[in-house]
Amino acid sequence: MIKNIWIISLLCGAAMLFYGAEALCQMEEEAGEVESNYVRGSITSVDTEASTIVINYVQDEENQITKDITIMVMNSQIMDKNYDTVGFDALRQGDSVAVEYITDSENNNVALNIWLK
Repeated sequence: MIKNIWIISLLCGAAMLFYGAEALCQMEEEAGEVESNYVRGSITSVDTEASTIVINYVQDEENQITKDITIMVMNSQIMDKNYDTVGFDALRQGDSVAVEYITDSENNNVALNIWLK
């Protein structure tokens, strides 16, 4: 429950920052149970203009099938190997990462936390 409240607060703050108070009110009305997802893999692309990263991860270990996922990095908390907070510019192609993210109403994957491994 506390985790859900934290996620909703983070999303509401981001909405207000980027879209204003009107979006905040709408987001609060739509907020319900927000389920986060996790992915672990290697960064294959960093797009600083779009604030996105592409992560290649193993979807099926038995058959060694990999897949790419694009993650938006807005106001995410990014931590390095020493658990120090770093900026988006610290992310590099080839970095191993673990990402906690949500999928928004427009089907965008939005990072909540990123850990460099």
